[in-house]
Amino acid sequence: MIRLGANSLDMKEMSKYDVFSSRLQLLIIMTKAYLNGYPSGKHRREAALKNAKEVFYRSLEIASESADWPGHIMNFQPGDEPGQKINFEHVIQQRVQLLTVMATACFEGRHVGGFQKKAMEDNISFLCEAFTLKSQVSEIEFLKVA
Repeated sequence: MIRLGANSLDMKEMSKYDVFSSRLQLLIIMTKAYLNGYPSGKHRREAALKNAKEVFYRSLEIASESADWPGHIMNFQPGDEPGQKINFEHVIQQRVQLLTVMATACFEGRHVGGFQKKAMEDNISFLCEAFTLKSQVSEIEFLKVA
């Protein structure tokens, strides 16, 4: 049997950033599954709602404790071009919170039309690029073991 994952001797304590990143990835996977038409029963919906709430509050916690999002979970930083006056970390925080609101609407059974689904897909793509996450279900290695 092939064992995937880190050796137990090489493991470290999980930081709040690791937990946030893992929960965000899970929320993205759950939302992508919803957008691709996979069924979601009562327990899956409840888990997705709980996870969305946790991601939302953890993003607030991280933003309030530090001026910068941790660089080790992000793929790119804002450029220094003139005219780029936005606070990149604030944009990331807003995108994460937008995803939690959109996912909550989906898993609470509210009607989600074509434009909303496209907006969710665009937001997920942005976050996947910002956090170096894989956005296509076929690219996620650990899902291939099941």
